[in-house]
Amino acid sequence: MADRTKQTRSEWEEEVITHIEETFETTRSDAQGIIDSQSFKLAQCWSRGLSSEDTAQEIWAAATGN
Repeated sequence: MADRTKQTRSEWEEEVITHIEETFETTRSDAQGIIDSQSFKLAQCWSRGLSSEDTAQEIWAAATGN
């Protein structure tokens, strides 16, 4: 993982997608769809300075109710 303070938002989002894809064994298109459906939560996580791993967990929980 790159230093969050030196990442662009698009780099960070790419890492979030990859973490969702790998951690929860989803396809890339499903991971992107999950991100798209949780755009507000994604923006909140970026604003809070969360890592891509923590964001992936929060996005997954919000999308699945788990």
